[in-house]
Amino acid sequence: VLFGDGAGAAIVQPSKKPGILSSHLHADGSLGPLLKIDGGLRNGKFVGHPFMEMEGQAVFKVAVRVLEDVCREALAANKMGASEVDWFIPHQSNMRILSATADRLGLPMEKVMQTVAHQGNTSAASVPLALDEADRLLDEGFAAELNQILAQLPSQRQTMMFSATFAPAVQALAEKLFAASGPSRVRIAVEAAQAPPPAIA
Repeated sequence: VLFGDGAGAAIVQPSKKPGILSSHLHADGSLGPLLKIDGGLRNGKFVGHPFMEMEGQAVFKVAVRVLEDVCREALAANKMGASEVDWFIPHQSNMRILSATADRLGLPMEKVMQTVAHQGNTSAASVPLALDEADRLLDEGFAAELNQILAQLPSQRQTMMFSATFAPAVQALAEKLFAASGPSRVRIAVEAAQAPPPAIA
């Protein structure tokens, strides 16, 4: 396991559109011996065994089982199926756990956000870091598709056709990519689609 160092935070604010559908938290202290450090700081000095100890196979089995269980719990609470999930952004423990959990849920790896290969396991920071990377990827995907549409724009003397010809495509793209991801980017695309064409000299 490669551990990394990271930190993350998210600003949560009221919204008329549901954001966090539900929250499901669990803990089981009896599993502590599977991953532990038998030591700690006392009076500025480390006392005890200073290295992490992990039962790798046992941790793998528990992690896959409980991650699948809590995912299915969240889906059931919101009357959803796994096929309705657009992105699966789990704790970035290791690729074996991510792959095995996705397989159990029936999710293709293309829907699984994966940052552990280049960030390592950053523990509690892994989810906000992965959320940030997913957000950046969505922005890049939107920009790429928008550029494809803009590349088809007619010459300047035919620019007046823009609103009628390309506005629906831009608006459809905005709805496709960001209807469930945040109104700000949808608004940008829709405003671009509805903007009047520039005057022709």
